[in-house]
Amino acid sequence: LGAETGDEGTMAELVRKRTAQGENLAAARELDARGVCSLVTYIVGFPGEGEASMHATLDEARRLAASCPLARAAVWPFRPLPGTQLW
Repeated sequence: LGAETGDEGTMAELVRKRTAQGENLAAARELDARGVCSLVTYIVGFPGEGEASMHATLDEARRLAASCPLARAAVWPFRPLPGTQLW
């Protein structure tokens, strides 16, 4: 699951996904309840992202680890890719 961030403002403004606060965590919990292992990926350090947003992302990854034994959270630093909007 490409959760991207745990901060709603960063999700809307920088990532531009229409995912509301808590939806990624809820999806991981639903998969976990059905016995499905999942990898949930997050990114920190988007251009212009503040420290509070990065902490919110790390907090969500920790909540995921605590509440979904079958899920794994991976947090990666931002890396722009050629051809993407943030390149």
